Amino acid sequence: MLLPLLRDVARALAGTPSGASYQDLLADVEAGAVRPEHVETLEKFLEMGIQTGRFRARFGGLGEEALVRLFHQTPRGAAIATAVEEVNQALTVLAGQAIEQVRLSAQGPGGYALTIETDRCRLTLRLDPGGARIHDLELAL
Repeated sequence: MLLPLLRDVARALAGTPSGASYQDLLADVEAGAVRPEHVETLEKFLEMGIQTGRFRARFGGLGEEALVRLFHQTPRGAAIATAVEEVNQALTVLAGQAIEQVRLSAQGPGGYALTIETDRCRLTLRLDPGGARIHDLELAL
């Protein structure tokens, strides 16, 4: 799935510094292995295609899902997946508690805070382009 898209991007950016990076990445993908010096270009390419919906439009939901799994194998994707797992682990403290309030607030361009208050705690999550992370957990004593 990557090859036709990378060919398009490399052709469109030919003669530019970015075009050279995509040409190098294309050569790696054609060879079947991405060299470490081209992983960042791959991350950017995958992130752009996922965020813009281009992968879903071209390959459907299953194709997009496969490319998301590939993204999660990159250092940036793995860091995001780890952060999501940490958030999910933190959410387990809410099991069995009565939710009293859920509030979403804007924290700036592309950044949000999700606060969940229960009868025993208040958990605040930050959601921004860098991912999801635990901002604060207050327990009632």
